[in-house]
Amino acid sequence: MIQSLTLEKLGTVTNLALRLGPDNVTSRIVCFKKKIE
Repeated sequence: MIQSLTLEKLGTVTNLALRLGPDNVTSRIVCFKKKIE
């Protein structure tokens, strides 16, 4: 259950990052993964 919720959040973060701009995608995903760990 936790994993599915995490995947959903990751998808949302990715979508937001894509809207803001490709340059922000990698940094935001890395930052998000660090929060998960």
